[in-house]
Amino acid sequence: MADESRPHRHLYVGATSGVQFSGPANGGESSASEFGATPDWIQSGRWMARIESSGEDFSVGFKATIDMIKPDGSSKHRHLVNSFSLANVSASEDNSITVLHGTATVTMADGPVADVPITFKIYDESLLEIMIGPDKVGGHFGSSPIYGTFTYARTTFLDTGEIKDRQYSQPVAIPAQAQGPAIPSKGYLVEEISDSLYWVTDGTYNTMFLVGNDGVAAVDAPPSLGDKYLQAIAEVTDKPVKYVIYSHSHLDHIGAASMFPQNATYIAQEEVAKVIQKAHDLAGDSDLGSQLPPVPTVSFAENYTLILDNATSGVGQSLQLDYHGSNHEPGNIFIYAPNQKVLMLVDIVFPGWVPFLELAIAKDVAGFVEAHDLALGYDFDTFVGGHLTRLGTRQDVETQKAFVSDLMAAAGRANGAVSFADVAKKVGPTNDTWAFYGAYVEAVNEECTEEMLSKWLGRLGGADAFMSSHCWTMSEAMRVDPAAVALSLGEQQ
Repeated sequence: MADESRPHRHLYVGATSGVQFSGPANGGESSASEFGATPDWIQSGRWMARIESSGEDFSVGFKATIDMIKPDGSSKHRHLVNSFSLANVSASEDNSITVLHGTATVTMADGPVADVPITFKIYDESLLEIMIGPDKVGGHFGSSPIYGTFTYARTTFLDTGEIKDRQYSQPVAIPAQAQGPAIPSKGYLVEEISDSLYWVTDGTYNTMFLVGNDGVAAVDAPPSLGDKYLQAIAEVTDKPVKYVIYSHSHLDHIGAASMFPQNATYIAQEEVAKVIQKAHDLAGDSDLGSQLPPVPTVSFAENYTLILDNATSGVGQSLQLDYHGSNHEPGNIFIYAPNQKVLMLVDIVFPGWVPFLELAIAKDVAGFVEAHDLALGYDFDTFVGGHLTRLGTRQDVETQKAFVSDLMAAAGRANGAVSFADVAKKVGPTNDTWAFYGAYVEAVNEECTEEMLSKWLGRLGGADAFMSSHCWTMSEAMRVDPAAVALSLGEQQ
C-alpha cells in the first residue's frame, strides 16, 4: 500500500470471482474440486474497500455484491455484503499481506443477516481473498475463498489533500449491454428503424430522420456527424431536407444545422428559440452568426405535431413534439413517432451507459429524474438517446431509472453520514471556508461513490469514470434544491 507513513485514505475497487464445490472442506484428494469436476455454484461480482489511517486511528469500510448461479444457468441470485465492522488487523513481516478480521451484514433469501464473521486478505494490492464464515449463513458460500482482483485505487493523503490514482493492468471492461454495432469505415452507420424512419450514428452521437413523399424531417445536426449526416440521408432518398427539428439548444447536437437548406422549416420549443435568437443577437454581423444554428421559424410552447406523407405506405406519418418542462435544460423536448413506436429524448437516458458528466450537465436535476417516468408514459419499443453506440429499449429506460433512484438514495445517505464536525476534526482550524467545504464535498462524494460503484460498476459503461461527478450533482441538489429534496422524500415513502 502506498506511503503508509502519512495519514491517508485508500479507496480500492475490483471484481470478485469464485466457484463452490461439494466435498470435504478445503479440498483434498477426495474433493469434488478435482480438475474437470463441475462446481455447484459459480460466483462473481464487485467489491470496494476503504481503508483510512490517521495516526492511531484505523478504520475500514467494505462492500461487495456476490452473484451466484448454477453451471446450468439456473438459480441466479445476488447477495450484498455491507456494514463491515473491523475487529482486528494484522500484516506479514514484509507488509505484503494485510489480514482484516471482522463482521458484516450479508443479505440472504430470508433477509439481512448481521454479524457474519468475515476475513479479508489483501496481497500487495494485487489480489483479495474473502472468507465468509459459514455458521450464520448455512454454509451458503462454501469453504473456499472468493477471490477479488483490483481494478483501480485512489489514495487521498489527509495531511495535504493530495490524491493519487492508480489504474491496474486490467481496466474495467465495457459491459456487453454498452456495446453497439460496428461503425463502417465511411465513419457512420445508417439503418431504417421502421417505415421510413431512420437512425444514424458515428458511435458517439446519434439521431434520426423521417422520409416523406415531399421531403425529409431531420432531427438535430450533431457536428461530429456533420456532412456524414447529409451523406446518410442521401443513401436512402434523393428528397430534400424540408424540416429540421431541434431537440434542445446545445451545440453538440444542433451545431451543424446551418448545413441544411436555408428555406427549410426549423422547429423548436420556444425556450430553445429564445436561446438561439439571443446567440444571433450577440453575434451580430460577425462571421460567427453564419455558423450558428438557424433561428427557428416555428416555435411552440407545449405541443406540436409535424405531419408528413410516408413514401412507403402512403399513409400520413407524424412526429409528435412534446415539452413537459425543464429537464436536461429548458426546452428539451420528447420527440415521438407513434406509427413506428419510437421515442427520442436527448441527454437523459444513455442506453447501456451511465449518463455523461454531472448527470449530463443537467440544468434541472429534479426534472432530469422525472423525465424517466415521463418517457415510460409513451408507448414505444425503440429509444433514441442522442449519444453513444446503440439504440435503446424500454428496458434501458427502466435500468437508468433504477440507477438514478439508487443515486438519489446513496446521495441522501452520504449527506446524512458526513457531518461538518467530522470534517473539522480532519481539516483542523482554518479560515479558508472554501477549503473546508471542499473537504466536506469530497467526503460526501467518496461515501456516495463507494456505494454506487459497489452496485453499478460493470453493469453500465462509464461508471468508474463519471460516478463521482454524478454523486456531486445529486448530493448538492439534495442540499439546496427543494424539488430534488421533495422527490427524494417521495422515493422513501
